[in-house]
Amino acid sequence: MNTLFGFGDSYTQGHFLNDTFKPFIQWKEYIGKELPSVWIDILGNKLDMNVKNYGSAGSSNQEIFHTFIQNCNEIKKDDIVIINWTYIDRFRWAAMPPFTPPNTAFPFWKKISSSTLNDNDIKEQTRIDIIENRVSYDLYIEEVYDYQKIIDLLSKSIGFDVYYWSADPLIIYSLSKEVLNQKKYIINDLIIFNDEKYIGAGGYFFETISHYGGKTVQEETNYECTDNHLGESGHRVQSELFYNYIKKYVIYGGDKNLPTLSDYKNMCNT
Repeated sequence: MNTLFGFGDSYTQGHFLNDTFKPFIQWKEYIGKELPSVWIDILGNKLDMNVKNYGSAGSSNQEIFHTFIQNCNEIKKDDIVIINWTYIDRFRWAAMPPFTPPNTAFPFWKKISSSTLNDNDIKEQTRIDIIENRVSYDLYIEEVYDYQKIIDLLSKSIGFDVYYWSADPLIIYSLSKEVLNQKKYIINDLIIFNDEKYIGAGGYFFETISHYGGKTVQEETNYECTDNHLGESGHRVQSELFYNYIKKYVIYGGDKNLPTLSDYKNMCNT
């Protein structure tokens, strides 16, 4: 039995910290049961594969690549790897003791990571300057592509399939159509490019999930739980879209017998 590996941020980890993260506690109380399955677990079941989920909430792309390197020795021939790149403005920062480095600095938090660090660990203006630098130049996007080159070479050497996606439209969906049409960019053929809606959590990718019926936690709870992560329907739709995309290459071996757009929508709504 082969293994499906997932690397990424909270969008891959799923219902992280569900006993301490307030929105997920509220969500659990709202639905009155355990939180639903995450897309990668649903997908693994569909593909009849074991699942190893190395997604970690709040990770930067540096951290995601680092986690892949730390665990790539586990990947075998005919396994599948799905990598979820995160927002380009996140970056690693070595924390002061007693905290364990590295931590991720977020553009929308004054402190680094989840509130564990002191204000003295990074100055507010320093944080702002670094973030402005990261979003102003292509260097950090190219850095992700360099990560992919290494992963792609390892994929060919070992014989596993690798797919990439991102909620940050700057990383993948700013590529030329010629590059984007490579099979490694998962569901690239379905991505909806809506310039009016791409700003915010999820970007083009989650605009596409929404188009096929997937909702966020706050949408599923009538905004009683204010959280933009995918809800039950969102994870189900994402897994279905991923499954059919992977199936057309792994089983059909290419572009023949592809489901139509209406087929995809019907699959997701069943």
